[in-house]
Amino acid sequence: MEERRKLVRLDASVKVNYRILTAVNLASDSVSHDFSEGGVRIEVKEPIQPKTLLSLDLMLPGEKEPVKVKGEVIWMERYIKQLRPVYEVGIKFIDIDSNEKNKLNQYFLTILKGKTNKNS
Repeated sequence: MEERRKLVRLDASVKVNYRILTAVNLASDSVSHDFSEGGVRIEVKEPIQPKTLLSLDLMLPGEKEPVKVKGEVIWMERYIKQLRPVYEVGIKFIDIDSNEKNKLNQYFLTILKGKTNKNS
């Protein structure tokens, strides 16, 4: 299978609070499996169809306030985990403030530096 990603994807687990923008009071928590400057992959309990718009709060280590972004579900996969259906969704960031983007970039640099030091 050909790799289509243009951005480096980091295997990093951060707490993610998400809310479906078209649904009233439908919000939940998750944890990222990996993410990049352009998006994030999370596990959810209910299916979220592609093209669904979400508001995301990424709880980065060392930050007092979450990084807030808007995203669009690009893909969804269903699988069984501990005898229950679970859904994994790939979310593309579609709206992010420059200050929030800077916080994400700083976090990515911290992770990359840590991986480089471990390989030395």
